[in-house]
Amino acid sequence: MPPPAIASSWFPREGDGMATPSSRVLMTGPLTPFADHYAFELSERGYTARTAVNQLRQLGRLSHWLEAGGLGATELRRETIAELRAAGLTRAQVAEVLGVSPGRISQLEPSPGTSPKDTHVVVERAIPTEPGIRASWSLYLSETEHQGVTPSRQMLKVGHEPAAAHIAARLGVAEGDDVVVRRKLMSANGIPIRISGSYFLPAFAEETGLDQADFIEEGYQVLFERHGRRFGHAVETLTGRMPTPDEAHTLQLAADVPVVHVLRTSYDVNKEHIHTLESVCAADKHVFRIRQPDGTDAF
Repeated sequence: MPPPAIASSWFPREGDGMATPSSRVLMTGPLTPFADHYAFELSERGYTARTAVNQLRQLGRLSHWLEAGGLGATELRRETIAELRAAGLTRAQVAEVLGVSPGRISQLEPSPGTSPKDTHVVVERAIPTEPGIRASWSLYLSETEHQGVTPSRQMLKVGHEPAAAHIAARLGVAEGDDVVVRRKLMSANGIPIRISGSYFLPAFAEETGLDQADFIEEGYQVLFERHGRRFGHAVETLTGRMPTPDEAHTLQLAADVPVVHVLRTSYDVNKEHIHTLESVCAADKHVFRIRQPDGTDAF
């Protein structure tokens, strides 16, 4: 535990330039190393001694709360960021406490008019997805519409890009080869929860119109069958990992929240690669329900 620190010893008593015991704040807990800098910033911004001490006392209470919960400064989440901001810390000061950029703090702060609890949404996803849901016009909207949330989706990209190694392996091409991606952002109650990318070989995307930017009016299953492709089998994997910086930014994830990476490749009856679906799911906003078909398993 860090030793106690007197965080505001240089604040003078108003009117005579003398420091007094009433202008001192005892600081313990994980925020102690940042107290002196915070006090200096308050002084530089023109806070009076009395107002600055009040701000420091709020910071001290927050530091004590973190200490009591066994939390460190690097374990702060959205709720604690809100408390730090309410305690008077600027975005830059909160960023210094967390060791991240002010822009990252801006991403983690709730939008105006929301409270931290508004970010707590959880959706359920079945593994494997029920055939009726997968054949619908939108797997995500159909699966979540009865889960007590308002689902929405946003098209992030439709176009060509070099295949990453894990996508190339699933589509049977070389890393860096050209593939077509349809990448969407899924949200629940306006909160981003999942990035979903569908990958296709360019010739098949052009044949089926999947290289066009609009949402399709029919499900992939219907579209594929209309073009003579019958479903054969699929391979699906789930991997837990930390997000990339771009994923964390898009999903507005707190610093310590992992993602679940779901990769599914479907093949037709001739065992040809048809569709690889990559989903990057915020781990704190998903429950995966895995069901084994009747008669194919044992106790």
